[in-house]
Amino acid sequence: MSWMLLLLGRKAYALKFLKVIIQVMLMISSLKLLESDKYLSSWSVLDIGTGNGLLLHELAKQGFSDLTGVDYSEGSIKLARRLADRDGFSNINLLVCPNFNIIMKL
Repeated sequence: MSWMLLLLGRKAYALKFLKVIIQVMLMISSLKLLESDKYLSSWSVLDIGTGNGLLLHELAKQGFSDLTGVDYSEGSIKLARRLADRDGFSNINLLVCPNFNIIMKL
């Protein structure tokens, strides 16, 4: 459980979103398949609800350079910045966005 706390910051958050965490981990595994498609690394990526920025870290490792993460939680963005700085990901932009107006269905 301690690795999950490191990734997400709070135990309650980690437990509430365990299903999402598993989906993200599966997506990260899929990203390894993208290594042969180097042109994708030129794409811009916006991670809405970035949390600790783990997905952006993995994309940066794959060569993506135009990365932005937004989250309504200032604490999450502070954690994401701290982790990005620690790991040397200076190309990740992180923003607090207290209000989300997102179209959920078309």
